Amino acid sequence: MICIRNPRIWQIIPLTIVFVLFCPFAYGKLIYVDDDATGANNGTSWENAYVHLQDSLAAANSEEKPVEIRVAQGIYKPDLGSGITAGDKFATFRLINGVTIYGGYAGPGESDPDERNVELYKSILSGDLEGNDIEVEDLHDFLSDPNRTENSQHVLIGSYTDETAVLDGFTIRGGNSSGFGGDVEGGGGIGIESGSPTIANCVFTGNAAFANASAMANRNGSCPNLINCTFSKNFSLHGAMENYESSPTLAYCRFSNNSDIGIRNRDNSNPILVNCTFEHNREGISSQSDCNVTLNNCTFVNNLSHGIDHNFGGRLSLTGCVFRDNSYSGINSSADELTLRECLFVNNRGHAIDHVGENFTLKNCEFRANSGRNGALKVHGGAFIADNCIFSSNIFEGDGGAIKISARSAVITNCLFAGNVASESGGAIYAYFNEYTTIRNCTFSGNTAKDGGGSLFVDNKTKVTNCIFWDESSPVIEFRHSEPIISYCNVQGGWSGEGNIDVDPYFVEPGYWDSNDTPDDPNDDFWIDGDYHLNSQAGRWDSNSQSWVIDNVTSPCIDAGDPNSPINAEPFPNGGRVNMGSYGASDEAGKTYFGSPPCQTIIAGDINGDCVVDFEDLAIIVSHWMMQGDDFVNKPPTIRLIEPQDGDRIAWPGPTTFRAEVNDVDGQVDKVTFNLHYELHSEGDNKSGTFSTTRSLGATNGPDGWQREYTWRGDITDGTWTIWVEATDNEGEKTTSSAITVTLYRP
Repeated sequence: MICIRNPRIWQIIPLTIVFVLFCPFAYGKLIYVDDDATGANNGTSWENAYVHLQDSLAAANSEEKPVEIRVAQGIYKPDLGSGITAGDKFATFRLINGVTIYGGYAGPGESDPDERNVELYKSILSGDLEGNDIEVEDLHDFLSDPNRTENSQHVLIGSYTDETAVLDGFTIRGGNSSGFGGDVEGGGGIGIESGSPTIANCVFTGNAAFANASAMANRNGSCPNLINCTFSKNFSLHGAMENYESSPTLAYCRFSNNSDIGIRNRDNSNPILVNCTFEHNREGISSQSDCNVTLNNCTFVNNLSHGIDHNFGGRLSLTGCVFRDNSYSGINSSADELTLRECLFVNNRGHAIDHVGENFTLKNCEFRANSGRNGALKVHGGAFIADNCIFSSNIFEGDGGAIKISARSAVITNCLFAGNVASESGGAIYAYFNEYTTIRNCTFSGNTAKDGGGSLFVDNKTKVTNCIFWDESSPVIEFRHSEPIISYCNVQGGWSGEGNIDVDPYFVEPGYWDSNDTPDDPNDDFWIDGDYHLNSQAGRWDSNSQSWVIDNVTSPCIDAGDPNSPINAEPFPNGGRVNMGSYGASDEAGKTYFGSPPCQTIIAGDINGDCVVDFEDLAIIVSHWMMQGDDFVNKPPTIRLIEPQDGDRIAWPGPTTFRAEVNDVDGQVDKVTFNLHYELHSEGDNKSGTFSTTRSLGATNGPDGWQREYTWRGDITDGTWTIWVEATDNEGEKTTSSAITVTLYRP
């Protein structure tokens, strides 16, 4: 399910938060509800408020929209109101388009009845119809509690609504969708079928289900917006929230102490989460069957199993997320595409990430003090890319202290590996069965492996350039079957190859293991982080002061990298040649020292920055003559969809042949996927929404190009389908073709 979202969703969400927290949604008719009201009970004022929320909803439904309902502190049950049978477990509060329901008002019993504080003045929507629920210590006791059998199947229903149906400031509790019947499969707190209401500042707690979602069930094209909501102590074997072909957006929400999964996604669900927290659940998020999940600034802490468990295809994209102290792993994935940027993994047990799938990309991520077996990262499958990442003090039994990888290809650049430990081989990296591995501008220091390869153990075609291997357990590098090509590297103990050196790199301050005053007990040792910038008498970046400082010595690794490697963002003076190590080719690279303080004048033609235009500058120019920037940058594949053609009519069930022409001028194509998308919009007075589905078909390369033969399933919808094709090369670069439309019909 794909919701139609504004492409600037990340900028819009913070504004939405302010709008929800401080601005009213509705400006039309006001209706008042107070369970203690003694007046006329017609909803016209606090004194004459409706006693039952159901009566106010009935009144609002017949009014011109928008309508605002204000609800005072108290307990409100869906089986109470005019025309409703008391004790009817299928009675429910139904959200209405154009109607905003605000809870958390003080009501007439306080000095200011219009004072609103959802924490102090709790408005509770309760499915405990007989008022006999008891508090349980173990959430699994919900199953055996006979007092909950009469509870509401759904406290709320939000089906066939849009964003103008608003619920704000309530506690929703006591729903029990464990039985049969009701409007939606699951959702004791709220069930939503093809609806997209707005829910803000609400708490879902004490709701139950057996085989479905306990607190919220979103099904068949539902795209609700949730802001600042809490899901806590709900019981289900399938999640506090479940999304089936649905794509909610959540911001500043918390899932804690739920019996099973915080959020379960199924069958083409595509949720977006911003600033959400998952703690003390069995799992944070579980996704299955081609779900595309996007998370920004989310936190996963102390979950009993995985922080995220993402299986059977789809995409998982994370930015700025934190995984800490999860008991089994931070992320377990078999996604087609896994992308992480600026994420932190600390003290997870099992693995930080275990990925068995297609493309896996890491940028600016940190992995610290994770432990378990076979690598902080365990990677198996397609193309793996790690750029500008830190792997520090990870301790693992087996092979690969930081990374154990068996992938089609691996490209690791500008990464720091320090203090990682493997009980067998590959203290930092253990690479096996890869087609090839590229390691460039990385620093390895203080890594250990009992059986060899303190830094690196490889069993494939491996190319290593511009790296530093220092203070590692010996042997530093080991290989099997295929000797790695190592050039322009600083390897302690030496390694044959062009440009290699064996000399103290003069790190600012290497890290080390502290014995914690118990040298005979390694179990309580802890790692002290170091600073692996290279000393320079011309200028070295100091991370603490965020400024350039002058050292008394200059590292021999400065300007010692491959002369034909791009220097990228290295600051001037940079010698016209890239530095070795993880800060080489970056804006924190140590500056070039020419025997005297660097001059402050930049002279045209002074390529190396020594304040003189001479033959050294000319030599640099000649060695790069006629090169272009694109010569150093991976070129993406080119792609053209050949079959079917735009406007074609396709007879169900086929088979239908999908074919594309794909080329990659500087590498190889690793993966081609044909994407088929169907979308239907429906509008009506009581029912509106969007249903959509996307099928992703993997292709194989043959004499006639990349192709896939597909037989359309019986549940496929007739009509107009949009088709496009994606190609990914060996370095993870992706190209998407232009889209076409075809008509699927049944003869």
